[in-house]
Amino acid sequence: MFGSGSLSLSALSSGPGLKKILKVLGQIPDLPDCLPMTENTLITASILMNKLYDDLRCDPKRDNYIKICEEYITGMFDPNNMQKDLHAIQTVSGILQGSFDLGNKLLGLQGVMEMMLALCGSESEIDQPSSMPLPS
Repeated sequence: MFGSGSLSLSALSSGPGLKKILKVLGQIPDLPDCLPMTENTLITASILMNKLYDDLRCDPKRDNYIKICEEYITGMFDPNNMQKDLHAIQTVSGILQGSFDLGNKLLGLQGVMEMMLALCGSESEIDQPSSMPLPS
C-alpha cells in the first residue's frame, strides 16, 4: 500500500494521524458516543498500528511513535470519568491485538494495570469485558 519511506506513511505514523487511529482503537461499540464502525474496524486499526510500528526502522522515529501512544493513553486517564478510562484501556487492548511489543510497553505504564483492575471491579457490564485486553 505505502512504499518504503513514503511521505504518507511518515505523516500517518506521527502526530495527528496516529492520534486518530488511537481514537478509533478506543471505541466501544456498546457506548452511545461510539464512532460509526463496521465489524472489522477495530481489527483493521490494530493491524494498521502494527504495520506502522514495524515500518519505523530508525530508533528516533519509533521512540516518537511510542511517546505519542504513551501520552495519548495516560492523557485519557481521569479519576472523575470512568468512561475516558475505559476508552484508554480499550485502546491498549486494540494495540495488543496488533503490536504485542508496543502493547506490552503500554501495559507497563504507571496506572494502566491499576485502571484495568478498577474496571474489573465495576458494576457496569460494559466496563468489565473491556478491562482485560486479550489478543484474539
